[in-house]
Amino acid sequence: MVPTRTSVAASAVSLVCTLGIALFSFIEHRHTVRPSTLLGVFLFCTLLFDIAHTRTLWLRVGEWSSRVIASVSTAAVVIKAVILTLEAVGKRRLLAPEYRVLPPEATSGIYNRSFFLWLNPLFRSGFSRILDIDDLFALDKHLEAVYCHRLFLAAKNKGELFHLKSIRQT
Repeated sequence: MVPTRTSVAASAVSLVCTLGIALFSFIEHRHTVRPSTLLGVFLFCTLLFDIAHTRTLWLRVGEWSSRVIASVSTAAVVIKAVILTLEAVGKRRLLAPEYRVLPPEATSGIYNRSFFLWLNPLFRSGFSRILDIDDLFALDKHLEAVYCHRLFLAAKNKGELFHLKSIRQT
C-alpha cells in the first residue's frame, strides 16, 4: 500500500475526532445523571468498523509511513474502546450527593438498561438471603403512589376517566 497525503490526514483526523469525543463525553458526564445513549451506540458501531479498518491497515503494511498510519489508527481504536468502556460503566460515584440516591436504572447506561445489568446487585443479595422491603431500590418519583394518586385525582376531577356505566351499556 502506498500511503498518500490523504490517508495520513484521514488517520490523524480520526485520532483528533476520537479525542474530541472523549472531551464531549466528559462535558456530558458533568451535566446528566445517565451516560449518553447516542454516544454509546455511536461508539459501539464505529468501533466495529474501525477495528476492521485498522486490521486491514496492518495487513497491508509495507513502508515505514504505512506503519505510522496503522499505528495512529490503532491508537484511535484503543482510545475509542476506552471511551466506550467508560461510557458503559455507571457514573454513580461521580454524581453530586443529591443525585446519588437515584435508583440504579436512572443512572445506568444503554448497555445496563438493555440487558438489565443494574438488577445484578439485587439478585446477588436475593440469592444470599431473603429480601426485605428495605433491600429494594428507591422508586422514581413519578412511580410513587402519592404522585400517581394525585394524577389520578386530577384526571378524575376533570372528568377524563372512563365510566364503567357507559362502557357496560354499549
